[in-house]
Amino acid sequence: MSLFLSSASILTFLSILTSRYAERDFVESLPTKLMLGLLTLFLSIATMVIAFSISFFMLYHKEMKRIPILMSVVALMPVLLYVVLQYHVLADVIRSSYGSRYLFKPEKQVLYYVNTKPQDLIIVVSEP
Repeated sequence: MSLFLSSASILTFLSILTSRYAERDFVESLPTKLMLGLLTLFLSIATMVIAFSISFFMLYHKEMKRIPILMSVVALMPVLLYVVLQYHVLADVIRSSYGSRYLFKPEKQVLYYVNTKPQDLIIVVSEP
């Protein structure tokens, strides 16, 4: 599983590198690919640590029980380090992609605008 997820992560990041760099890509396609790449990379690291821990438990399940537990705790360090370092990047991408999508769109579509403030009206006086 880790092999497939890491391959998917590499292919996703390579698709970001080989994109067209058009304006529409920066708005829709690239943030989605970045989120997918970060997610598959995290899942790849997590499944690799799980497989590593399971193999240690299978190898030392009878003799030394403290060694597989210690190795599993130490193996969790890369996962925790990845989450701590990449959480802000992922949160910023999600916030900028989905949080501000409707930020600059008006609530009601206006066909024309009528200025009704009296202080903005210009009075033209013509002399005889």
